[in-house]
Amino acid sequence: SANWNNAQTVTVTGVDDALEDGGQTYKIIISSSTSSDAGYNGINPSDQTVINQDNDLPGIVIIPDPSKSSLSSITEIGGQDTFTVVLRTQPTDDVNFTLQSKDTSEGVVSPTSLTFTNANWDAPQTVTVTGVDDAIIDGDQVFKIDLSRASSNDPDYDRMNPLDVKVQCIDDE
Repeated sequence: SANWNNAQTVTVTGVDDALEDGGQTYKIIISSSTSSDAGYNGINPSDQTVINQDNDLPGIVIIPDPSKSSLSSITEIGGQDTFTVVLRTQPTDDVNFTLQSKDTSEGVVSPTSLTFTNANWDAPQTVTVTGVDDAIIDGDQVFKIDLSRASSNDPDYDRMNPLDVKVQCIDDE
């Protein structure tokens, strides 16, 4: 009886998930009132419908070695550089890629495939590029590491094409 004319605020806070699942509609159920005042006892206010807007967009993120300011670089005498690959959202099925050097006379890549599951999708996977000594005076060479289109039964990731990674191999001759 002391605060009947004061509005009371109810705050609804959305929960962030890692799924691209669109806006999710749900209800805030308000139960019937209980009161010793017969005029208010048993009143059942309308439940409130809310939408939790989705903020998750599928994608493939390639993260360069944080110690480098620009283009990855390796040396022909077995120099190495790394980058990592991670997904932006949790897939509904495995997401697979193959990786290959576009110029194996300058550098090779390991591993040659990556698989992301709905359990490890947010754990960056490291890729190593190692220089190859070609014994030719050919100057510094730029080549690419090709990440294939994704293969997955998840329609959000199937055939998604990540960017290739440019690498510079520093000539040692």
